[in-house]
Amino acid sequence: MNDNSKTRRRYDVRLRSERASGTRQRILDVAKELFTARGVEKVTINDISSDAGVSASTVYALFQSKTGILRAVVERSFFGPRYAEIARQAENARDPEEILRITASISRVILDAEREEIGLMRGVSA
Repeated sequence: MNDNSKTRRRYDVRLRSERASGTRQRILDVAKELFTARGVEKVTINDISSDAGVSASTVYALFQSKTGILRAVVERSFFGPRYAEIARQAENARDPEEILRITASISRVILDAEREEIGLMRGVSA
């Protein structure tokens, strides 16, 4: 008994992409918070998935492992929105003073990211 009168919801690629990106960012936010608070070795994928409100299989599908999550957290810090904006400026810079200013800005972003992530590194064993 097929009821063809039911309206099927249209698949919205843009909406799906935004939700997936939001899920990824939420997982990274939670992971960073937990890694900083407890140390990387004491945090499990289940801890991250539970606090992020997703299944562990979602976390594994996106990052494959806890190491993958840690890598993504660090990459996001170093090459996140602040870095991307400065990199866009650098692409168009021609004036030597402007290039020097942009180089200093990039250095500052990297320094700030290193300071921010030092708590994560305390939780990683040698």
